[in-house]
Amino acid sequence: MWGKGQKLGYKLAQYARLGIAYYIVYDPNRLPGNKTLHVYTWKDARYQESKKLWLPAIGLGVMLWTENYRGMETP
Repeated sequence: MWGKGQKLGYKLAQYARLGIAYYIVYDPNRLPGNKTLHVYTWKDARYQESKKLWLPAIGLGVMLWTENYRGMETP
């Protein structure tokens, strides 16, 4: 069985092979660090964790929303 870091590393390698520009990890348990949301950007021939939540190549931003939506509450 793979640990969290091994699984993430494997996925990043596969996505790099496919040319995926961004990889986003939502982890409510905060296991790969102390953050819930991790954004990785392909840069300089490798994925690097980014502090920016705006993804300019696709014109999309990501964020955690802590409000109620259609009767559903966020964790």
